[in-house]
Amino acid sequence: MNFSPLNLNRWNQWLNRRQLQVLEAAYKAAQNIKVLEDRYFDSGKITYAPNQTKTLVEYVQSLRDRQLFIVQTNLAQFRLNSFLLNRQPPDPEIDLAQPESLTNEPIVDSDAVVSSKLNFIDVVISKYREPE
Repeated sequence: MNFSPLNLNRWNQWLNRRQLQVLEAAYKAAQNIKVLEDRYFDSGKITYAPNQTKTLVEYVQSLRDRQLFIVQTNLAQFRLNSFLLNRQPPDPEIDLAQPESLTNEPIVDSDAVVSSKLNFIDVVISKYREPE
């Protein structure tokens, strides 16, 4: 297997894109949980309440649990990609203007956006870390 700087650069690009994709999937799942909270529980935690029927609560909890699973699996992949991703500056000897070395797709998301999405996810799912 050839580990040239060009192949390493492509590997890092793929990991970076993948990392952003799984973060976006986790973020959207957290947004879906927030929508459920807003719609059925006045922006509060999805749990049994005197003004809700048991059937409705169980239904919404099942929807929430599906979204929590999506968040958890995507955050695990995000952490793994973070571990594997080489965040060093590209090798100056690689000609990044060559089409075979880069795609036209932007692969860098600002740290502020990543941090904002991670904070939102944490705020939403932190309520559900402890068993009911």
